[in-house]
Amino acid sequence: MSIVNKEQLLEYMHEPDYRPMTAEQLARELKVDRTAKFMALLHRLEKKGQIVVTRKGRYALPNQVHYITGRLQGHPRGFGFVIPDVSSDKPASEPVRDIYIRPEDLNGAMHQDRVQVRVRGTTEKGHPEGEVIRILERGNRRLVGTYQRHGRLGIVVPDEARINWDVYVSREDAGMARSGDKVVVELIRWPEQRRNPEGRIVEVLGAKGSPGVDVLSIIRKYDLPEEFPKKVLREVQWVPTTVRPEDLEGRYDLRHLSIVTIDGADAKDLDDAVSIEILPNGHYLLGVHIADVAYYVRSGSPVDVEAMHRGTSVYLVDRV
Repeated sequence: MSIVNKEQLLEYMHEPDYRPMTAEQLARELKVDRTAKFMALLHRLEKKGQIVVTRKGRYALPNQVHYITGRLQGHPRGFGFVIPDVSSDKPASEPVRDIYIRPEDLNGAMHQDRVQVRVRGTTEKGHPEGEVIRILERGNRRLVGTYQRHGRLGIVVPDEARINWDVYVSREDAGMARSGDKVVVELIRWPEQRRNPEGRIVEVLGAKGSPGVDVLSIIRKYDLPEEFPKKVLREVQWVPTTVRPEDLEGRYDLRHLSIVTIDGADAKDLDDAVSIEILPNGHYLLGVHIADVAYYVRSGSPVDVEAMHRGTSVYLVDRV
């Protein structure tokens, strides 16, 4: 008996004449033992939504049983759309249409959850319509919102309008939050058809409307890092703050020119600047000077890894 990997298994299931099989049948066809490793592989692929298990215990690809895997995008009015994952099976020219989900067919799914849906028809306007049959991955472990107290029970109203559930918070899980505070709530129980999600308050940001609370709410909502890791701070201590003779090798020294940036006084990314000269013939020479960041950031260094993780700078009202 041999060992089969993910690619071999999916390749076999993509064959035109493949029909849903049980684990025992798959193992026999692939000439592998029905070992714990093989079952673990099936479980991993099922959890990722790459394969599904039918009610009869047979394994199939999602499209073979009319399932579609994708990310749920909620709407403030309660319904949602599932944006299908990009599939290598479909030609690039074939459009991938979003699937409309009625509020009663979300089955506990929330905005940004990764889900599987069963397409069961079209709307009056001809849009594909379906029902969430499985939640593969939750998109929101924590939410930012406003805490409101009602007797022994409190609720957090999420700032994100596309999350249509208020989060119930017991008095024991409210901590020091007071009614009207902006808070971060961690979900400890997910919503069901007729039951709201439940959570515990893990951070009180401050009273709604207080200076700085709105910016802090945005930072928490999008999980923006406020500090740099210690290993990054240690590395940048060794970056020289002046140009050394060895730094000029292979470069033009243009420091005699008047070169200016067009950034504000509080900007952090001074990555380009301009200069202008009048030439002897009366023409103008415009210089565009780009910062050579890669000269100071070594590939694979802590600074490089952190930059790849962050991806971009986020400009808020009072900070970057």
